[in-house]
Amino acid sequence: MMDYDVIVPIYKMKTDFLDRCLQSIADQTHTEWKCFISDGTPEDWEDYEEMMDIVNKYVEQDSKKFIYLRQSGKGVSQARNEAISLGCAPYVAFLDGDDYWYPTHLEWLTETIEESDDHVVIWWDCSDIVIQFPMSSGEVHTMQRIASFFDDADKCRQDLGHTYYYFMGHPPMTSNVIVTRERFEAVDGFDEELQMAEDTDCWMRMVGDPRKVDTTYGFGQLAAAGGWHEIGPHQTISGGQQTSAAEGGDPLAVFQEQVTRIIVPRHPRPTIEDKPEGVSDEYWFWLVESTGGIGRSRMLVGNTPYNEIDDRKSWL
Repeated sequence: MMDYDVIVPIYKMKTDFLDRCLQSIADQTHTEWKCFISDGTPEDWEDYEEMMDIVNKYVEQDSKKFIYLRQSGKGVSQARNEAISLGCAPYVAFLDGDDYWYPTHLEWLTETIEESDDHVVIWWDCSDIVIQFPMSSGEVHTMQRIASFFDDADKCRQDLGHTYYYFMGHPPMTSNVIVTRERFEAVDGFDEELQMAEDTDCWMRMVGDPRKVDTTYGFGQLAAAGGWHEIGPHQTISGGQQTSAAEGGDPLAVFQEQVTRIIVPRHPRPTIEDKPEGVSDEYWFWLVESTGGIGRSRMLVGNTPYNEIDDRKSWL
C-alpha cells in the first residue's frame, strides 16, 4: 500500500470548514495515511477553544492517524515544512483547512502514481470551486463552478524539461497536489520567506529549470476533480495570512516586492534565445506565450457541481 503524510496548516480556522476538512481525510477510501495538523493560531484568539474542540475530536478518535502540533515559527511555508519534517511517508499530500477532498482522492492518486514514470509532482487538474464576492451592499454573491487548468499538459515536452515552464502558467492548487518526499527534501521544501506563490515556487524548483540544471523531473496530471476549494472573504489563506505569515503592512505590496526580488530572478520567463535545438518555432512561441509568470491561469468550465457528475473520471 502507498503511504502518505497529509499536511493541514491552520490559522484562525472556522470550525465548520475545519471539521469538513478533517472528516474528508478520515473518509478516504485509501487508508494508509497520517494527517499532521500544523497550528499557528494565537491561543488568545476568541474562537480558539471552539477550533481546538474540532481538532481534539479527531485526535482523540485516532491519535496515530491525526497528529497535532503547535507551529514553532510563522508563515504557511514554515507550518508545512515543520509538519513534513515529523513524517516519513514517501509521498506528501497537502490540504488547506478550508478545503476538502472527495473520498477517492488518495485512491485515484495512488493509481496514477503506480502508472506514472517516476514523476515528482502529481495533481488533480481541476476542483469544484465556490467563489464569494463581497458586494457594496454588504451581501455576498456566491458562484459555484468547476475550475480547470487549460488543456495544455499534453503539449508540454516533459522530455526536454518543459514541465518547469508549464508550471509558470498552470500552477495547481496546493490542496490538489502530492509530491515525493525525496525530491521535496532535496530542494529544502517551501521557501519560508515567500508570503505568496510559495507553493508554485516549490513545484518549479522540484521539477528543475532546464536552463540551469542537467537533470529535470516530470509531473503527472489526473484529469478529474478530487475535492472542493473555497475562495471568499472568510479565507485565511489569501495574502499570506495563513498561519500568521503577515506581520502587518499590505500583504500584496510585500508580495510584489518579493516577486521583483526573489521570484523573477529565480524563475525568469523563457525567451526565444532559450529555445533548444530540435524544437519548432511554433511550439516554442506557444510555450513562451503560455507561461505568463507565476499565477493561477484557470478557466471555469461549467455550473455543474463535480459531485453531481456521474462519470467523475472522464467528464473532461
